[in-house]
Amino acid sequence: MFVQNSSKVVAVTMDRVEFAPMRPLDDFVLQSARFQLPNFKDPGRWANRVTSNLLYYQTNYFIAALVMFLIVGFVVSRLQF
Repeated sequence: MFVQNSSKVVAVTMDRVEFAPMRPLDDFVLQSARFQLPNFKDPGRWANRVTSNLLYYQTNYFIAALVMFLIVGFVVSRLQF
């Protein structure tokens, strides 16, 4: 895979890709999850918080999106017949 970086083309290898571990459901959405409104007045801190959250819970988000996709696909396929 090649990525264009300004005027250079850089080869990217994926031989050392590691997946984040599945985080506990309690940590992801239940009791110990800390739901707070971000401080929108500090966009740098807000962007850092979003990025950190996506990286930390990436496997959880992937599985949640996959489950929702499968449920919607199943329901829509049942409604068509």
